[in-house]
Amino acid sequence: MTDPAPHAAPGPGGEPGSVGTTGYPLRLPVNSFIGREADLAQAQHLLTTTRLLTLTGPPGIGKSRLALHLAVAVATSFPDGLWLVELATVRDPQLLPQQVAAVLGVREGAAPPTARTDPAFDPVLPALLADLAPKRALLLLDNCEHLLAACAQFAATVLAACPQVQILLTSRQGLGSPAETVLRLAPLDLEPVPTAGAPAPIQAGEPALSAAAHLLIDRTQAVQPHFALTPATRVTVDQICRRLDGIPLALELAAAHVPGVSLADLAARLDGHFGLLSSRAGGSTWPRHQTLQATFDWSYDLLPVEERVVLRRLAVLGGHWTTETAVAVCSGEGLTAAAVQTGLAQLVDKSLLLADPTGGPLTYQWLATLRQYAAEKLRAAGELTWARDRHLAFFLERAEAAAPHLQGAAQTDWLARLEADHDNLRLALEWALAEEDAVGALRLSGALWRFWYAHSHLSEGRRWLEAALHAGEAAAPVRAQALVGAGVLAYMQGATERAVTRIEESLALTRAGGDPTALADTLNSLAAVVQAQGDYARAGALLEESLALKRALDDRWGTAASLGNLGLLAQEQADYPRATALLQESLALFRRQEDTLGVANTLSNLGAVALAQGDPTQTRQLGREALGLWRDLGDKAGLAQTLGQLAEAAAAAGQAAQAARLWGAVASLCAAIGAPLPIPDPTRYAAAVAGARAQLPAGAFAAAWADGQALTLEQTLAVALAAGDTQQ
Repeated sequence: MTDPAPHAAPGPGGEPGSVGTTGYPLRLPVNSFIGREADLAQAQHLLTTTRLLTLTGPPGIGKSRLALHLAVAVATSFPDGLWLVELATVRDPQLLPQQVAAVLGVREGAAPPTARTDPAFDPVLPALLADLAPKRALLLLDNCEHLLAACAQFAATVLAACPQVQILLTSRQGLGSPAETVLRLAPLDLEPVPTAGAPAPIQAGEPALSAAAHLLIDRTQAVQPHFALTPATRVTVDQICRRLDGIPLALELAAAHVPGVSLADLAARLDGHFGLLSSRAGGSTWPRHQTLQATFDWSYDLLPVEERVVLRRLAVLGGHWTTETAVAVCSGEGLTAAAVQTGLAQLVDKSLLLADPTGGPLTYQWLATLRQYAAEKLRAAGELTWARDRHLAFFLERAEAAAPHLQGAAQTDWLARLEADHDNLRLALEWALAEEDAVGALRLSGALWRFWYAHSHLSEGRRWLEAALHAGEAAAPVRAQALVGAGVLAYMQGATERAVTRIEESLALTRAGGDPTALADTLNSLAAVVQAQGDYARAGALLEESLALKRALDDRWGTAASLGNLGLLAQEQADYPRATALLQESLALFRRQEDTLGVANTLSNLGAVALAQGDPTQTRQLGREALGLWRDLGDKAGLAQTLGQLAEAAAAAGQAAQAARLWGAVASLCAAIGAPLPIPDPTRYAAAVAGARAQLPAGAFAAAWADGQALTLEQTLAVALAAGDTQQ
């Protein structure tokens, strides 16, 4: 049977493998950190006494900012990294482990044999725990208040399985976990206190500024450099700070408006605005929430009309987005593209949006509280449906434009684009399903399945696809694409019966539809699944039919994929000359297409054939080239597959210690990514291990294995590349 691990074969749909994912980097805000020095010191101390620390407090109090500064302050205590996981746009509690895994670059491995009959098996968490278990790291989960139960369960699981990992959360309330320590943040001090870096008193004997005043002055001078503190402006500063209850976000929003109005005018407008709010509220609203709401209302009312429209329409966007995306989603209905571009810059200047100019094109993101406020304004303006429809249309077009490029030379770039858009793709799918737009949900999920496959978002992808398939009907080609995607992802998780059912449904639709390209892809996908079930005759017939269609279409990539799968089928049947010929033909086509994943995977598969034929020299030659490609792609599952072959080749060449070190390294690597050991032939593997153990003195084999487990990835690659150069 073909192992369902993604690198044992090109896989259903001809996919040659997967690539890693990236998370958002941990960056401090560019402006100064004021008024939280004591809280920072207390939080640092608490992290020495607890493994689960939650920073709580009302909206706008500065939880996220303090958490970021705290993480950087304790960085030296966590040699394996600090990881920021932003949860504001994650609505489904089941997606929490996937979000963490994506940030850490952990991919789902294939399901272990014991779980392959369980369609609900989710390998994300085991893979994540395996990666974190040996690490001394800090996870920062930001904005957890809407996922309290899921975060509590996740934290308990991680803390139990990963003894050196600590977790820092921000939330409006604590998790209620017995292991949790809660640090509740208060507003900034309104009474004069000596503060490092604060402006000196204007007159001798005058009390120091309050922390709130220090922050307001600092932010005012950032937008109006010539602002000077005088006795009159000090009174006004204190008045504004008290009116805003010392809430940091409210103070920053107020300061952002100083270039347009004087400080005295600002104070007068606040008094009028807040007095009106208080008379309406009758004291029924939580006072500090009421203060922040009033600050948002006041800031919103000061915006020009077009900037208000831009702000509220941007509420449909989550995660990080570019100017291009904002223009596409927000323009129209009286708002020009130029107005959106201008609005973005103005909203950043007024502290209503965050901008990140580092690491490529300028991107924007929300503070979670402000996004919620903007969404309320969007709903009140009657524009919610229009804006979310626009958002869905844009990301549907984006996903469908990417789909044809997820194979071939450009696949890595296109996969990275979809990964960057993943938060917004989720929001688009949520909207399509909420509106019972079955066609939109099926089109979008069908376009994304190869992305979910390649980046190992297997469990999440299956959930979206199955939800779309249950949402309603669509045209046969659209439904067929979603069906085959659901089948492939089910296959990758070991649910082969479910995979066969879904792909056969797709095959019936594609045969009736008459699209030869879709038919050839579906035949190839079904062949991989039935091969895993041991039905070699049917697998061969399906692959031959697929290959004939691909050749007739002059689809060189598809031809390479079908040839590779036929080669693997021949290998399963021990027809090594035929397997070699088919794989070499596949390799030549992949090289012409500049498909790095296809080349790496086929080299590895040829190495497996050579090993089965007793030619370790050829296995080493092929494996060395494959290792370089896997390393360049950052593909750890591919590295493990090839390293396992090189370990067997070293054993066959009499290099028992080298083999043991490589096997130990492979075991460690597979545990880290949650994948099973790459053992395509258990009998041959057991014999190789036994033979290598017999060549070494007592205890030496185990010592070499342990040494391999402790190697870094680069050290492992050096050992692998040296294997075979000298005899022991």
